[in-house]
Amino acid sequence: MYCNYPDARAITFRDLSYANVMPTCSLVFVRRHIDDLPGWYYDLKICDWPLNLIVAQHGSWWYFPQVMGVHRLTTSSTWALQSQKRNINLVLSAYDQMIAGFSEKPDLVTLLKQGRRRFELFNTFPFLRFVYDLAQKSKRIF
Repeated sequence: MYCNYPDARAITFRDLSYANVMPTCSLVFVRRHIDDLPGWYYDLKICDWPLNLIVAQHGSWWYFPQVMGVHRLTTSSTWALQSQKRNINLVLSAYDQMIAGFSEKPDLVTLLKQGRRRFELFNTFPFLRFVYDLAQKSKRIF
């Protein structure tokens, strides 16, 4: 499974501001939400996650804990071929562009800034991510 949600649930803008928790190959959304994409979207190097956030402005996504598609992971995939440092910088750059792009919506900017700080901390101090993931898993066990 792509993410760790054991049950069906809504996926909000807040959830997505921390990470892209949805596999792109299984998404279905209303086209009118992307008929007029903002200009900043076309400058992004990462497009699926910001698109999910743009759509999430109009309401929550719905997650089904079922395999809806299969993705072959290889060491030669586009993302895996890049250095980890480069990929981290691409994500941070996407955060910065989205923060600027959503500037007229301060509540969304606040969520994106929090997500950026969390991402940066988790990638600067990997032990924090380990502890956080362990805490999340223990919630489901107990």
